[in-house]
Amino acid sequence: MLSVQGAMCRGRDPAAAALLHRQAIDAWAAAGDAHGVQTGRYNLALALSVAPPTRAQALAEIDQVIDATRAAEDWGQLAAAWNQRGEVLRAERRWAEAAAAYRRSLRVADEALERLLLLYALWNLPLALVHLQDAARAALLMGHAEAAWVGVLGQLKDEDRRDLTRVRRLAARQIGTERTARAWREGATLPLGAVLRLALGGELPP
Repeated sequence: MLSVQGAMCRGRDPAAAALLHRQAIDAWAAAGDAHGVQTGRYNLALALSVAPPTRAQALAEIDQVIDATRAAEDWGQLAAAWNQRGEVLRAERRWAEAAAAYRRSLRVADEALERLLLLYALWNLPLALVHLQDAARAALLMGHAEAAWVGVLGQLKDEDRRDLTRVRRLAARQIGTERTARAWREGATLPLGAVLRLALGGELPP
């Protein structure tokens, strides 16, 4: 319940949310629930990442989760933690580091057969790539991510549509509207294996 309360107030009062998540961590620790403790740290990192002054703390928390879940071989939680590390770095506009974190999440999620976590990382990676001047790859991946997201989760939210628009606009500035649209369409038809190879740095199609 503490964790749920923290999530509910995260957007309007991140400091209060952080306090609730710390209380949740203490409760999980008292119960001897190691997985719960890492869940609490992950949630605490979410709260700390909202405001710029506490993002360094957010990275410290998420790095603890990464170390602990790797040691515990909790691959699903590890994939989520790498994705969240990317999100904190994205908020700081540290694009190369964010892309590296998303790629780590993709690798772990793929090996663990965590389809939904893989999709989250695949959705988030293109924005980092387009800021790194890798627009054609970003458009291919975002085209696939959009189609896969709708197929798995259904209708897109307004926030999701803003992500799509942002990537498309930035890519078009670099490679033009027509090439962006063509890459987007091509990405939507690519099989997942090919998409993962491209996401992890494989050679782009001609």
